[in-house]
Amino acid sequence: MTIIPVVTTSTVTAQPKTKAKSKSNQTNTDDMWLVAPVSELTVGVAHHIYRANDPYLNLKKNVAYIRQHLRIQVACGTAEPDHLTTVREYHAALTELAVPHEYFEVEGLDHNQKTMIDGRKEHWFDFHIESLKLAGAPLHYVE
Repeated sequence: MTIIPVVTTSTVTAQPKTKAKSKSNQTNTDDMWLVAPVSELTVGVAHHIYRANDPYLNLKKNVAYIRQHLRIQVACGTAEPDHLTTVREYHAALTELAVPHEYFEVEGLDHNQKTMIDGRKEHWFDFHIESLKLAGAPLHYVE
């Protein structure tokens, strides 16, 4: 049995990249990305796409480039335990590979992007401005 690293502990998640339908009006599974153990994958899914897009394998393969060229910020609310588990695992992987990144958890927040962003706008704005400065992007300020 082939073992593929799991990105989430939840059930099978498949999302088509396109909305293409086959003649039988079923979603075409040739271009799907998946988050599930191989033993739970449905027949007909392109496993090589899943394997090629695994975030842990891509982190390890590209760690030198990531350290040098990317700024990473990872955040999660504590009120969504399944998602929080995988986010903590990815934070641990970044830490283990000495990839500089910011990590924070928001106590009591569920998967609510608007609340997450609204509560941290100033910090995220500063993070992005600093990222642009480090990349040498020309910044133009209004007085």
